[in-house]
Amino acid sequence: MIRKCFLLSLCLPFVVVGQTSADTVLFRIDLRTAIRNGIFNPQHEQVGIRGGQPPLSWASSVMASDTDRDGIYEVAVIFAKNDTRLVRVSYKFKMEHPGNGNSGWEEGPNRTVMVKGKTTIERAFDSLPEPTPPTFTGKIITHSGFKSKYLPVRNIFVYLPPNYDHNSRQRYPVLYMHDGRNVLDASVIGQEWEMDEAAEQLILKGEISPFILVAIDNTPHRIFEYTHEAIVFEGKQTLRRIDMSTSSNEDLLAAPGRYGVDFLSNISITTTEKSLWLHSHGSASKVKLEKHTDGTYHSVKKDLHVQFLRDANNQITGVEITGLRTGGGGSLYGKMLVEEIKPFIDRTYRTLKAAKQTFVGGSSLGGLLTMYLGITYPNVFGGLLVVSPSVWWKDEHVVQAIQTFKHKRHPKIWIDMGTAESTNAVPSANRLVAALRAKGWTTKNLSYAVVPNAQHNETAWAQRVPDMLRFLLFHKQWP
Repeated sequence: MIRKCFLLSLCLPFVVVGQTSADTVLFRIDLRTAIRNGIFNPQHEQVGIRGGQPPLSWASSVMASDTDRDGIYEVAVIFAKNDTRLVRVSYKFKMEHPGNGNSGWEEGPNRTVMVKGKTTIERAFDSLPEPTPPTFTGKIITHSGFKSKYLPVRNIFVYLPPNYDHNSRQRYPVLYMHDGRNVLDASVIGQEWEMDEAAEQLILKGEISPFILVAIDNTPHRIFEYTHEAIVFEGKQTLRRIDMSTSSNEDLLAAPGRYGVDFLSNISITTTEKSLWLHSHGSASKVKLEKHTDGTYHSVKKDLHVQFLRDANNQITGVEITGLRTGGGGSLYGKMLVEEIKPFIDRTYRTLKAAKQTFVGGSSLGGLLTMYLGITYPNVFGGLLVVSPSVWWKDEHVVQAIQTFKHKRHPKIWIDMGTAESTNAVPSANRLVAALRAKGWTTKNLSYAVVPNAQHNETAWAQRVPDMLRFLLFHKQWP
């Protein structure tokens, strides 16, 4: 293979003037297997890298090239060098399929690369990353497989402040966080909020009151659980990321496999024991598909229709779904948190149970969920961390929900949004804040931060964590 290295002009503005060297990662993406299996067509498709550190972003790809047409694509990415620290950057390869912007992602968790000096990453598309050791800090207790009558089991991680074991009479405020593992540990997705590290430092310095942090894990049904309102997709949705294939001489049921998922549809299709099942994780449902004589598949639900698309060789190239629905389980999550998790934590640990000492927070859809929980349970939660909230969900329905808020108690609310998250991110957050102010929130109980150049990822949120904790837990508020 001829070595290929193209320095993208779009990366150059991020290089600090006067530097004698730059941090550069050369990415080599091996697509030869994907090309042989018909998953990637080099004539019509591109491949690139997305990630959580400029010049990479999760919104658009830095494209790679294959000048000698050997199936190995390359691009060199220059990262800004501001100090001598190693920087862990999360990234994923993504195939760019025309007309299907959400498809083409690698399977599995985000990959990571340590950026310092010159580094080369060479691997096949979809190859799994090496496991990363957990990055917990302080005393953290894991409650595995917490059971709920409302939603699937999950793990819960509890961070205890440094002095918890030294004073058996002291009780503590509690902060509940969604996407729990990512709040504490980078081993799953390559990034974390570093909230345990920040809490340790701020508590030991006396800048905030000692508190208990309860990090609640998400599940494959995250979209369903974190949204109070469901979205019903109009018309047909065509999903083209295929991980199963069949020829004209094979029946689909005889080809065990799995159809990959994308963000909003959150669909997978699996073949098990001669049955075909559609898993709609966004609506937390599993539906058996029945084959019709015309080769199409239907569910027992009359509103759901599945059609497998095939090419001239009768191989599957996509799935067309009509009647797709996602989201709407946020009220069940609220019941799980308020009726099951909080009572368990209050029984097990020395907590301050009143609303003014009970907080909840999350980011993205977790920020949206937090906002709903705050206005649904103002007698339970006295403080909210609404971080990079997905206000856009269901035509900004959360703004309408706030406009109908009538409770006398107004929880303290932290809201933030980065200017590099999406085109409509800051305007939507502005509308959310305006609705809150119209309902009586003031600068005394509402903090709103627009963060320049901040992206939508855990690395960006980690930089804001100290200010969030100071806002909720400034030590003079507590005895």
